[in-house]
Amino acid sequence: MTLNNLGISIYARFGQTSDMKDLGASIQHYQDALLLCPIGHPRRSVTLNNIGTALYARFRRTSDTADRKNSFQCYGEAAEHDLSPLADRLLASNNWIDSAVEQSDESLGNAYASAMDLLDRSLLLAASSMSDSHARLARGRFKDQRRAITEDATAYAIKNRQLNTAVEVFERGRALLFTQLGKYKTCLDDLETESSSLTNQFRTLSVALEASTLSDEAGMEGEASVGDQVGRRQKLAAAWERTLAEIRLLKGFENFLRVTPFSQLREAASDGPVVLVNISQYGSDAIIIHKTVEPVSIPLPDATPAAVEALVRTLNRTTTTRPEPYESDRILSNILQDIWRSIAQPIVSHLSTKLRLPLGSHLWWIPTSFACQLPLHAAGSYNPGGRNLADLFVSSYAPTISSLRRARAGYRPLKRASGPPILVVAQSAAQGAPPLPQVPHEVAVMRLLPGQVTIVEEDECTRDVVLGGMAKTAWAHFACHGKQHLTEPFKSHFLLHTPKESLTLLDIIKHGLPHAELAVLSACHSAAGDKSTPDEVIHLTAGMLFAGFRDVVGTMWAMTDEDGPMVAKEFYEHMFRNGLEQVDCRDSAKALVKAVRLLRRKRVPLERWINFVHYGI
Repeated sequence: MTLNNLGISIYARFGQTSDMKDLGASIQHYQDALLLCPIGHPRRSVTLNNIGTALYARFRRTSDTADRKNSFQCYGEAAEHDLSPLADRLLASNNWIDSAVEQSDESLGNAYASAMDLLDRSLLLAASSMSDSHARLARGRFKDQRRAITEDATAYAIKNRQLNTAVEVFERGRALLFTQLGKYKTCLDDLETESSSLTNQFRTLSVALEASTLSDEAGMEGEASVGDQVGRRQKLAAAWERTLAEIRLLKGFENFLRVTPFSQLREAASDGPVVLVNISQYGSDAIIIHKTVEPVSIPLPDATPAAVEALVRTLNRTTTTRPEPYESDRILSNILQDIWRSIAQPIVSHLSTKLRLPLGSHLWWIPTSFACQLPLHAAGSYNPGGRNLADLFVSSYAPTISSLRRARAGYRPLKRASGPPILVVAQSAAQGAPPLPQVPHEVAVMRLLPGQVTIVEEDECTRDVVLGGMAKTAWAHFACHGKQHLTEPFKSHFLLHTPKESLTLLDIIKHGLPHAELAVLSACHSAAGDKSTPDEVIHLTAGMLFAGFRDVVGTMWAMTDEDGPMVAKEFYEHMFRNGLEQVDCRDSAKALVKAVRLLRRKRVPLERWINFVHYGI
């Protein structure tokens, strides 16, 4: 420790004086310290990181390639040393990335892979709950260390024309929290046939970890209980990792719960192209995944992180302050034109001319970074005779490629003589919230639907009643206030009869919904997303998908109350157009397009109709 501190002090003096003797002395002290930190010592990673940093500083002064090579080697060893703290290892991997980027070094791909693996493990081992995991990603050391690793690693793979790898990397870094939860729900049928004992062990640990992750009691009983909870979770997570390692020793299970290969990810494009929009400081691109041709990258040079963030700031300001309709339309049309020019138009051009995608075809968007908060589905020129995306294709979104695959898996529309059971949750007068006078009219529309419609309204709307109804229903329609929690998105909620009875995102994803197919969220901010961690895609709409719904309709910001009944009537008329026995939730994206066109024909302001989005299949 003393030698390390002495090296740090002398290195700091080098930073002030640029005296190369100081730099050499600091390297020597670090190397002496390393002799006292053999493999297995918890300080080994931090010492190797210090050596790597000092060697790289000397390389920048002398251009000695041996120093550069040894620097990257030290960073790599520091990142891979299992018995050092994860924070020290992640710091080393990030330093490795920065240096390798600066030198265009061939080790950069390994550096990115190391950092992404360590981020996963850090969330698994360090956090006490889902909310705690998010807090770590949203601020402090984790936010600094995560940075834009996924986007930059994807950009690196694209630059090297490794598009299959780029798709795999893109997916690996998306929605880390939901992805980890998904691992606890992995189907174990194949493993059961190979080893029932490992299956039972892994299942038991997964159930316990899921319960710990979804706990919302962290911090409720003081610091001691938080420490106890973290300690219990760390023991569970360590046991889960050990069991996972044992499973991977079995023949045929070497890649169990590792990075999903492209050959499986492309299955998400079975019903239409999937468009990944990657926004990176090293170059933004779209990747189009198609079921029959190899993936294609489309450069988006004008969609820089700064430009996209500026669009989002203007969009948020406009949809929050809600200026006069004329001024709002002017601002929003400018935003949509910018999105069209910098993102959508190059993609549409390729889809139309190269893939010859017919007009009216369905495509899926999976954006990154601040692009998650842009209404890509409504991009267009908004000039007379110009092209608008909403008039060319049917657009849907997905939080991840895997979420789309999961929603498609095993779905077959059921022929039900009485139609799908529908739960309507209607709350026009939640305590402490402004009234929603149009909700009764929306309920009246729902009452006229054919089939099995159950309506829970006003003082009947309690958390338990709604969750009980959701567990039994195939379709759910919410007509109420929705609220996106800005700092703790898992507390985003639907306002039911009283604030105490609000239905949170955490409540929804805790409960199994075995019959879920379609959810329509006629509520404000239900697909608003979390501004501090946009790549986590944490909002009510995504939560519904994760909980089991295959299709979800949501809103990106506050919706106008009078739009609810109009959209519901047009939407469900399309859904039931072929009778009760031919109902298919996969029609919901086109049903939303039809409903939105009604609003457009009525010439409502732009912010009202571009607000509605579709997630799912």
